[in-house]
Amino acid sequence: MTIVFFDAPTTDPAGCPPTDTVDLDDHLRVQFGPFERVTSMPLFTTIVGEVALTIIRVTHKGRTRHQLYAITDATWTLAAVYGCYPDALSELLRWRRYLHRGGTVAAWLADHQDGVFPERSGL
Repeated sequence: MTIVFFDAPTTDPAGCPPTDTVDLDDHLRVQFGPFERVTSMPLFTTIVGEVALTIIRVTHKGRTRHQLYAITDATWTLAAVYGCYPDALSELLRWRRYLHRGGTVAAWLADHQDGVFPERSGL
């Protein structure tokens, strides 16, 4: 499993596992538009098998959202958006159960081809 860092340097210290850098700002520009001011901060990350689940606090136009991402070596997927952190954490726990029961990010993506929006979040 590649370890994913958010906006971290791409150089790996000797003896460390391979890393991949995710440019959070690039993903948020795609989501909100190239000229929008968006701030973000990763709050919590856990790894289940080959999937990293992370909650990121995103603030745009004075509104804070908590976005859950499911990250594999192949994908970076916005899985849910909630207004408050406890709801996003609850969704992360649902994702953990889903993955422990054999669910995959690829299967989830096949079932949610329309994407995830703040008004329609969760499994």
